Amino acid sequence: MNGPWHYAEAERLLELAGQLDGEAAEIYAEAQVHATLALAAATAEQPSNAPKASGLRRAWARLFGPYPKGAYVTDRAR
Repeated sequence: MNGPWHYAEAERLLELAGQLDGEAAEIYAEAQVHATLALAAATAEQPSNAPKASGLRRAWARLFGPYPKGAYVTDRAR
């Protein structure tokens, strides 16, 4: 499990919770855990500082694209 996996799992659980009634609170709580772990991983891994060809950077880029629209990108991150 890595940051992108936790992020994708949080999104999947949020979608699932929106479709349920009785157990939604538990699923929302689990989604929150995965979202927190994804945030911690993104902070620790700093994917924008990873080499361009790294698997870590590609994994995050699959979720969000190489750079968010309007993002400030330094030469170091390219």
